[in-house]
Amino acid sequence: MTPSATDNLALVFKSLWGASVIPFCAGAKPALEHPDFQLLSTRISQLCAIGSSGLLHGVNGVGKSYLISYLLEHS
Repeated sequence: MTPSATDNLALVFKSLWGASVIPFCAGAKPALEHPDFQLLSTRISQLCAIGSSGLLHGVNGVGKSYLISYLLEHS
């Protein structure tokens, strides 16, 4: 049996980033509902409020760009 394009994409996400589901698709829990996301967004908002600077880093696919986009939209 030949894998479908969706199966291939799921395999890529799992092998590259360890994702259990394809991000932002049906079945994926929205990042905004995760306690870690809420904690990080609160802390970064507090740092921005006092004019601090820093570096956000992490491995591929953990949501760095998503977090920054969220903060820019909701600030």
